[in-house]
Amino acid sequence: RIPIQAAGVAIDVGVHIGISRFPQDSRDADALLKYADVAMYVAKRRGGLFEMYDAALDEYTLRKLTMVSELRAAIGTPALSLHYQPQVNLHTQRAESAEALLRWKHPTLGVVSPGEFMAVAEATDLIQPLTEWTIVEALSQIRRWHQRGLAVRVAVNLSARILQDTAFPARLRTLIEASGIKPRQLELEITESAMMQDSARALGVVRQIHDLGVMIAIDDYGTGFSSLAYLRDLPVHALKLDKSFVMNARTREDDRVIVQSTAQLAHALGLQVVAEGVETEWEAQYLREAGYDFGQGYHYNRAIPAAECFLWMQKFNAAAASAAAELQPLPAAEFRQTAARSR
Repeated sequence: RIPIQAAGVAIDVGVHIGISRFPQDSRDADALLKYADVAMYVAKRRGGLFEMYDAALDEYTLRKLTMVSELRAAIGTPALSLHYQPQVNLHTQRAESAEALLRWKHPTLGVVSPGEFMAVAEATDLIQPLTEWTIVEALSQIRRWHQRGLAVRVAVNLSARILQDTAFPARLRTLIEASGIKPRQLELEITESAMMQDSARALGVVRQIHDLGVMIAIDDYGTGFSSLAYLRDLPVHALKLDKSFVMNARTREDDRVIVQSTAQLAHALGLQVVAEGVETEWEAQYLREAGYDFGQGYHYNRAIPAAECFLWMQKFNAAAASAAAELQPLPAAEFRQTAARSR
């Protein structure tokens, strides 16, 4: 077959057919269409031209199909919400940013794993409205926190699909301008693997985002297979080392080598470096000594609702300010008076 050319991209179109039978599979027309859809997804997964509906293969695929329509309906409702995980400056000991993480509380399934429903979104056209809703909500939360005296940056993850959308930067500009938030208060996190899909196109999108003034970080650094040339050419401000290297640093020397070399590389390139998966005080201290700028993980807090995160960051930063004040040397005049009284 010949690829279709669209907006400078060669799109390879394939066909997969799902078949359901009347009356063997069902006597209901709606059910037959749903079962045919299930069989079609099985054909796509197996790479074949067609598949007959088989109830034994139904459970996961039917759940996935149901989830698509229900996730679409959940956008903009209380069923979807953002939780925020604080990111702590390892040198000032202040919470200066947070990562926004999507949560979905399904009416019958309960809390659905983000890994499951995001995979559904990325496989359909849902990823665009879901991403934009997340950005709008994060921008609104930044504004609300700022109005209450808490100035922090919020990070949002971008999928590989969004990095292939050349119209996304223009829509992002509109969302930021409507929010009244300074672009640098928003950070977008991209993965190395996302850059591997039509890298030239993705690089163009990332550069347009950077031109808006939005901060960009490479997430899960160390788990992808991209060339260091991407690190050199991408207009990013930070690397986020994957948590797998941090969590084993105390017991594995090779992980410690990766932790330290990543910090050295990032700083040599003028980038900040963030460690995910910080779960103990030992890890926090080790990362600080290794030169890491920020830490994120359960040692500080899990991802929590916005109101809870606001109170936690306020309390955490107040404690940091108090500790810093106790360590400040007394002014010379005050020191002389104190010394005189002690005599």
